[in-house]
Amino acid sequence: GRLSSTNPNLPNIPIKSVEGREIRRSFVADEGMEIISFDYSQIELRVMALMSGDKVLEEVFVNDEDVHTQTAMTISGKEKEDLGRADRSVAKVINFGILYGMKPFGVSQAANITVAEASDFIKKYFNSFKGVKTYIDNAIAEVEKCGYSTTKFGRKRAVKEIYSSNRNIKEHGNRTAISSLVQGTAADIIKMAMVNVYAFMKEEKLESKLLLQIHDELLFEVVPAEKQLIIDKISEIMENVIDDVIPLKVEYGVGDNWLDAH
Repeated sequence: GRLSSTNPNLPNIPIKSVEGREIRRSFVADEGMEIISFDYSQIELRVMALMSGDKVLEEVFVNDEDVHTQTAMTISGKEKEDLGRADRSVAKVINFGILYGMKPFGVSQAANITVAEASDFIKKYFNSFKGVKTYIDNAIAEVEKCGYSTTKFGRKRAVKEIYSSNRNIKEHGNRTAISSLVQGTAADIIKMAMVNVYAFMKEEKLESKLLLQIHDELLFEVVPAEKQLIIDKISEIMENVIDDVIPLKVEYGVGDNWLDAH
């Protein structure tokens, strides 16, 4: 459900590689203007908390705690002050791996740990975040029953692979069922935010422009006189697009080009 583009394929321009960063640097604002990037923070994990109703995960976001630190404490048994960078790195893989149905082997490869360690960490994760496990199991069962996944806001996607007799294809269908629920709901949220942003900019007769939506990020080209208004109002619109106990959090950056604004 996310918007996409071709020639160039902007969503697929990487940010972690040197080449990708340099490509992003080539997207520059017009003279006298700046690029401002507004990015939803950990939107997919927040959506999982929203949809699963898991009380532990919900509490992390309501209290504005770091979800990767919480998971690192859960799977390692360590106190916060005893965690190292590697602990948090593994926790990050677990958090996002759960969203996309990664198995112990996949987690072990991504986190550079043994399969046995990955299996143990996943088990500890689900023992702590029981609501997430229940939600995933129920969601897959529902998709198996009706043949499609439905985002929180009612958009449907057919998942035919879930009926395959081929185990690998069926497991792909299971992963698609969950990821489409989470990513699809996140896509709905940012598109609703864009509708509200458009209404605001039209009402205020702003010269600044909403240029692009890339995954969970909105890019604006902004005139100096409107810069502070854009910073204040766009963050507010994006964070309040839905009314729920799980808070949405937006971070922004400013620069003369896309890279510096990220």
